[in-house]
Amino acid sequence: MRPLPSPAARRTLAGYRRLPLGVRAHVALRWRTCPFERVAAEVPSGWILDIGCGHGALSRHLAGLDPARTVRGVDVDARKIDAARRAGGSLGGRVSFETVPVGWLPDPEERWDGIVITDVLYLLGRDDALALVQAATAALAPGGRIVVKEIATTPRWKYRLATGQELAATQVARITEGDHVDFVQPDDLVATLRDAGLEVRTTRIDRGYPHPHLLIVGTRADGTRPSGRPADQPDAEYFATMERHAGDHWWYRARREVLTDLLDGRVTADSTALDIGCGTGEVLDLLAEAGARTVAGTDLSDDALAAARTRVGSGTVLASLAEQLPFADRCADVLTSLEVVEHLDDDRRALREYARVVRPGGTLVLTVPAYQGLWSRHDERAGHRRRYRIGEISDVVTAAGFRIDRASYYFSYLVPPAWLARRTPLGRLLGDTDDESSANPVLAAVFGTLARLERRALRRPDARLPFGLSILVVATRTDT
Repeated sequence: MRPLPSPAARRTLAGYRRLPLGVRAHVALRWRTCPFERVAAEVPSGWILDIGCGHGALSRHLAGLDPARTVRGVDVDARKIDAARRAGGSLGGRVSFETVPVGWLPDPEERWDGIVITDVLYLLGRDDALALVQAATAALAPGGRIVVKEIATTPRWKYRLATGQELAATQVARITEGDHVDFVQPDDLVATLRDAGLEVRTTRIDRGYPHPHLLIVGTRADGTRPSGRPADQPDAEYFATMERHAGDHWWYRARREVLTDLLDGRVTADSTALDIGCGTGEVLDLLAEAGARTVAGTDLSDDALAAARTRVGSGTVLASLAEQLPFADRCADVLTSLEVVEHLDDDRRALREYARVVRPGGTLVLTVPAYQGLWSRHDERAGHRRRYRIGEISDVVTAAGFRIDRASYYFSYLVPPAWLARRTPLGRLLGDTDDESSANPVLAAVFGTLARLERRALRRPDARLPFGLSILVVATRTDT
C-alpha cells in the first residue's frame, strides 16, 4: 500500500494552497503517484541541485527537511518556475529557482554535494539524457551523490501505463515540456555513472504505486565518509537487533514513553528537531509525531543509516560525527541524543558541538548509561567508552553552555538484576543481558509494569529518582 504523505510532506504541499487550481492539482497528483519521500531520503546535506524541478515541490521539501541544505531548482518551463517561486513556506534563502534554456547542462566549475534528477531524462532522448547525466556527475563535489528517479521497464503493464500517461501529459494536455517520451534503459544509466567512477546502487521503490519507479544512486568514492570514525562501532547484528525490537520491546517502549513526556511542550509546530546518533530512526518518528516542522538525524553506522532511511519518511538521516555536525549555528529548537556520548572519546567536545547548533532557549535531551561499576560485555559490544554518575554528566552538559532543567536516574528497577548479573557469580549462569534475552515474555510483562509505574513517578516535574541503570538530562541552551 502506498504510504500517506508525512507531516513534512503535507507542509510542503500546503505551500501551494494559494496557487491556481491547475497547479495545485498537478502538484498533488505528482506527489501521490511518485515516491518523492524515498527520493528525498537519499539526498545528502549541503548544496543541492534539483534538475527538472517543475513546480518546485521536491526542492522545497528537501530544504524544509534539512536545515543544512541549500537547494537550487532548475527547469526549462518558465511557468512552473514562476509557480515554484510563489509557493508559500518559511525557508528563507535556502531554496531558489531558475529557468534554464533547452539543452542546458550543469556548469562543470560548480560543485554540488547532491544532484537530483526526477522523471526528466525520458523527455530528452537517450543521447541527450546520458549527456546530462555525464555533466551532472562532473559537477559533483568530492563525496557528492547523484540521485536519479527513473522508470524501470518491468513489469510491462506498469511500464506501458507510465508511457501512456507521459504521452498524454506531453502530447495531449501539454502540461509537461518535451518532444520525447523515451525512457532510458536503467542499465545505460548505471553504466554511465560507473564509467564516471561512481559507486552505484539501484532500488525498486514502486511498491503500492502504479508506475515502476526505480531509484539509481551514484556516489563519488572520495570523501564519502566523515573522518575520525571510531574503529569499534557496533556491528551489523547490533543494529539488526535494535531494529527488530524498537517497535515492541518493553525497554524501547519505556524509553519512548519517558521521552514523549519530557518533550511535551518543548516541540512546537515550527520547530526544527535533531536526533544525534539516531540509530534505526525510532526517535525521528517520535519527534515528527510530536509536531516538529523539520526533523533530521545523524549516525555513523551504515547499517543504522540504511535501517533509518527505510523506516523514516518524515525526516532526513545523514552520516556524521557527533563532534562535527553538518548543521548551521543555532538552527535547532530541540536536540535529542540518546545513549550516544558514552561512545565518544571526547564527550565534552560533542556537547560543545550540540551547544553550537541549538539556539539560545532551545532544548537538549540527553540519556546515558549509569555506574561505571556495572560495566559489562554489553558495553564492550556496544562500543561504550564509559558509564556515568549523574554529577559527571551534569558537569559535562553545563560546561558546554547549557542550564540543567532536570537530571534524574531512570530504569531504577533494573539496577538489582543488573548488579546480580554483572557483579556476582549468578551472571555466569544467566549470561549478559541484552535485547534478545530480556525479550522473554514473562520478564517483558514484569518490566513493562514496573516501567509504567516509574513513568508515573517521573511525570512529576520535580521528580528525581535516586538511582537507575540510565540517566536522563533535560537542559536549556543559555545565551552565552
